[in-house]
Amino acid sequence: MSAFNPPPSTPPSTPETAQAEESHLTKGLVRLTMVCNERCPFCNVPAEEYPAAPTPEAVIDGQIAALLAEGGRTLTISGGEPTLLRRRLLDSIRRARAAGLPLVELQTNAILITPDYAAALAEAGLTSAFVSLLSHLP
Repeated sequence: MSAFNPPPSTPPSTPETAQAEESHLTKGLVRLTMVCNERCPFCNVPAEEYPAAPTPEAVIDGQIAALLAEGGRTLTISGGEPTLLRRRLLDSIRRARAAGLPLVELQTNAILITPDYAAALAEAGLTSAFVSLLSHLP
């Protein structure tokens, strides 16, 4: 039986990384849409019968409220591909931050994110992005 041995040194913690690490215990997920602009062979989105209609804003607001009521600190906005719905994405980020969520992250393939779109996301209050960099090549 072998024990886990942590690396001899770990990177220094910053207030931002400490806050992000703590947020994993209080993280919620909303999906703006299940529509995607990619057809990755490993993803279940193309194979499933998801509705093409986006998630209603009232449902998203309810999910944000429930997350806050449970002590949530981080909202992850995902899809499908949430950047397909620019106005709804920006509005959802603004509403989540206005409601009191300190961390709002985006899961995206980033194909549609131009410099202007990135600036608008930052202005809306996005705090981080998880960008999938995928390829058909091993």
